[in-house]
Amino acid sequence: MGVMKNLSSSSPIVFSAGIAAFAVGSVAAPALAEDPQSERANADLVSLLNAQVAPRHPSARYTDAASGRSFTLDRTGPYPLLKYEDVSEVIVLSASNAQRGDEFLKNDVGRNVMKVTELGNVILFTPGDAHGSPAGLDERSDPLGLPEYSGDLDERIAGSAEMLAQKIGHDIAISIEPELRQYANWAEDALSNAERGFRRANSKFASELTGVRIVFSKGAFVYCEEGVLSIGVAPHEGFAGRPSSEAIALAISLNGHRS
Repeated sequence: MGVMKNLSSSSPIVFSAGIAAFAVGSVAAPALAEDPQSERANADLVSLLNAQVAPRHPSARYTDAASGRSFTLDRTGPYPLLKYEDVSEVIVLSASNAQRGDEFLKNDVGRNVMKVTELGNVILFTPGDAHGSPAGLDERSDPLGLPEYSGDLDERIAGSAEMLAQKIGHDIAISIEPELRQYANWAEDALSNAERGFRRANSKFASELTGVRIVFSKGAFVYCEEGVLSIGVAPHEGFAGRPSSEAIALAISLNGHRS
């Protein structure tokens, strides 16, 4: 293919305009939207075309053909990491084998987030979408960095408490254990996930909570008990050491224990 001639091992990998247009246009076609078999075949075809110009890379930036959202998939560490460009949360994934040498990547509540084909290309699954849509590779990217720290944890807690109070209709107490404050960037990261978890959760159960407690732990956990949402953070485990916003939302909505 002509595109291949313009690429080198050190240059960014990009799609030709023709492939990008095909990825978007084919997903939007009404006939394919009504036929799951055609959708799957179409997604596989886009992956095949992508593979001709984009060999597998440890960390790369993609665009979801269905939504237009960009995200980074970072596979340089012990577990895959996913981060959308328009959201600060980094999602930890785990791999499981699929048919034909493909693999599924699941989040911490066991939901399939994406499929990586044997050719190294990506099919993205959003909640409620069992068929998925192809994600076009834009370019290589740097590995994802550690969460940033605002510089004032108490101010960050106060702002979060005010925001959550507006959502649930009453004041809510937020505490971060002193031992965890030594890892302020991870404490803030967990607090951000808690905020997103509240936004994603069943509003009835969210409004029943009166407190959020974030503690230092040996492993990630989240549960609700007696009106308090408890979140365990293990800083030495990196992003895998805290629950995702989806896990937090599920714990709030179930109003029961999850670990």
